[in-house]
Amino acid sequence: MRPPNRRARHGPALTGTARIEGRAPSTIRRMRRLPVDIETRLVRASQLLAELDQMCLAYLLNNNRTTDVTTVPERCAYVVRSHVEPPPPIISAVFGDVLNNYRSILDYIARNLVITAGLTPIDGGPGSTMFPIRRSRPSVGMVDVSPGLSSEVREALDGLQPYATPNEGRGHPLAELSELNNRDKHRLLNVAALSEGGNVVFAPRDVADLTITGEMRTYHVRVLPGEDQVVAVHPDDLFTEAQARGMWSATVVLQEANGAWSGQLVGVGRRIGVYIVDEVIPRLAPYMSNE
Repeated sequence: MRPPNRRARHGPALTGTARIEGRAPSTIRRMRRLPVDIETRLVRASQLLAELDQMCLAYLLNNNRTTDVTTVPERCAYVVRSHVEPPPPIISAVFGDVLNNYRSILDYIARNLVITAGLTPIDGGPGSTMFPIRRSRPSVGMVDVSPGLSSEVREALDGLQPYATPNEGRGHPLAELSELNNRDKHRLLNVAALSEGGNVVFAPRDVADLTITGEMRTYHVRVLPGEDQVVAVHPDDLFTEAQARGMWSATVVLQEANGAWSGQLVGVGRRIGVYIVDEVIPRLAPYMSNE
């Protein structure tokens, strides 16, 4: 349920960022401390991620899933259908709050870059001062922050963009942040769903105390709430009335409109936070002030 911890790559712990995964890069340490607005948002994002993790865990522990197993003799298979309450919408709302804090951190960084360069940020309207996130490379030059930064800073920003990676930025943390945050702010909550699966054995339904041994054939079954799943089995494992028993693992994931799973919810949040702490801040820290 909780993704394995991945320790970041650099330096000793920094207040706030340590709770979004591991340690702070040495370039951040040279700033002595982060600007208070960025530090505050990092701390808040960490708190929200911890809250989200606990909410997902509570949902999973109280999830009363039931599974129907229907025998299909002519196919030597079972049709498996699971019934489960979806995650409560508040989980999606808290995930949106995490994303909002990350987006704010990036825009605070953009504003800091402008002020440190001796310029005046542009507030509101077209061309306002914002952190650029681009999937496609500009037709001319490099990305920039209004009202315009040095080529050195723009080069650093350019290397952080989704288009600077293969596959047009698919799976890039900033591309994920931009898409998910825009959806949450302007269209609807990102949909959270249960993803559960396990290696099960099939047995007669009237067997109450079933002991599973290593000699039994197991079959991988996914929990797809409300959807039929056909599982072909060995003839010896086909019963007129059957049950599925075994070890299950579960997590809360993002669900795209087409039904495809796009990632473990807390894991997506952590991955974006790690990229900001490990990549964005260290590369731009030389051009920022800590005020």
